Amino acid sequence: MRTAIKQIEIDVAMQSDTIRELLNSNRSLSIEITDHICALEFKKYAKKFVWNENEYTATFDDISNVSVSIEDFIMYQMQYTDSAIEIENRYIHIIEDLRDLQDTAKTELIKEFADQKHR
Repeated sequence: MRTAIKQIEIDVAMQSDTIRELLNSNRSLSIEITDHICALEFKKYAKKFVWNENEYTATFDDISNVSVSIEDFIMYQMQYTDSAIEIENRYIHIIEDLRDLQDTAKTELIKEFADQKHR
């Protein structure tokens, strides 16, 4: 188990480095709505969101280019990209450990980039 945790730490550190590079590149903070879970997660960016008992409808201007906050951009990169899904599948049996490390990394990245904006 200790070896698996160490490997998760390495993978999350690599995720953080990739996200850091994206944030430092001055690219726009945008995501792509890739599936229904992603749409629900980022529903606050929907132009229209209707929730019924058994279904919902989310309408975005452009699902491939949704402008988001830095916090949501980081979360998207850690959970919804192809590389994030690959990491999640690798550690599905110990997903809580992965999520704990990702949450810590997310908090550190948000703090790091929020501090940069205030300089």
